Amino acid sequence: FADAWARERPEEALSFTDGEAARKAVESRGIRALIDARTMELLHGVRYSEESFERGEGGEVAIEAKQTIAFDPPGITSALGGAMWMTFHHSARLRKTGGGWRVVAFEPTYLDTGRIRGR
Repeated sequence: FADAWARERPEEALSFTDGEAARKAVESRGIRALIDARTMELLHGVRYSEESFERGEGGEVAIEAKQTIAFDPPGITSALGGAMWMTFHHSARLRKTGGGWRVVAFEPTYLDTGRIRGR
């Protein structure tokens, strides 16, 4: 789900959701709604670190995670994994359905951006 969200593939991200809240989050809180998309020319990779995992009543799971995206800005091309990075904090709730685990709530928050290499 989060990979599809970061790579701007909303239809794929939506295939991992269940319910109106998650659908609205994907449609209105895409990566380009949180950052100035002109700063990101080429995406290189995505990493995650789980901050917390909690089982709730009714079988739902709440996950807090940090997503780091390596990318090249316009004019700086890097073959070695990206010249810059940006991070997001994600709050997500998942529910097990007949079709597997589905995201029922998703709240992405932009944190920061930094340089890996280049000027």
